[in-house]
Amino acid sequence: MGHPGPGTGQPVARLLGGYYRSSIKPYASLLFEEPDTLPARLEAVIARGFRAIKLGWRPFGRVDRHMDERLVKTAREAAGPEVELMVDAGGSDQFWPHGYKWALETARMLADYGVAWFEEALAPDDIEGFVRLREHAPLPIAGGEVLTRRQSFIPWIERGALDIVQPDLTKVGGLSEGGASAGWRRITACCWSRTAGTPPWAWPPTWPWSRPCRSPAGWST
Repeated sequence: MGHPGPGTGQPVARLLGGYYRSSIKPYASLLFEEPDTLPARLEAVIARGFRAIKLGWRPFGRVDRHMDERLVKTAREAAGPEVELMVDAGGSDQFWPHGYKWALETARMLADYGVAWFEEALAPDDIEGFVRLREHAPLPIAGGEVLTRRQSFIPWIERGALDIVQPDLTKVGGLSEGGASAGWRRITACCWSRTAGTPPWAWPPTWPWSRPCRSPAGWST
């Protein structure tokens, strides 16, 4: 896995510290479209070989509950049962209107359609809401991509606010120890010291958490 590093003949994964797994499942990341045009978009990425697709933003969470379910139902019917679907509500939107009650009810609806995880269901500073949501939601809860420093991740990890912690590598200094921010490797070390796991931006976790983590069904462990 990975291309050979310059002058070493070794895979990049080994140079970064070694293999955790021999393969990973890539996913396509798409914006939701209107229900009439969504199936063709999904069929196009499935034809390219993707067997996992994340959908989010645009009309989802911004019209009404009926539209939300119609979008997810359309996506599931177009993708079929063999393709993993994930949903990103986009709660980091500047004018995000929803709170815990909406997030929990939506999580239950998504679980009915076999969605693998629910991302950014709440505003990114609503840690109390995320703690409650993870406690009661019937599917894994993801988030954290707006956080930019190792210290900002600590409360989320210690409180068990997320099933999947998603550092955005463009915001935390990349994979290396250096960079303008802490860097993913330092955030990962921080998580390990607190019995938590953190994959770089939505790779499913396989490490122990402060309480058992729910990994999306079908992802390698």
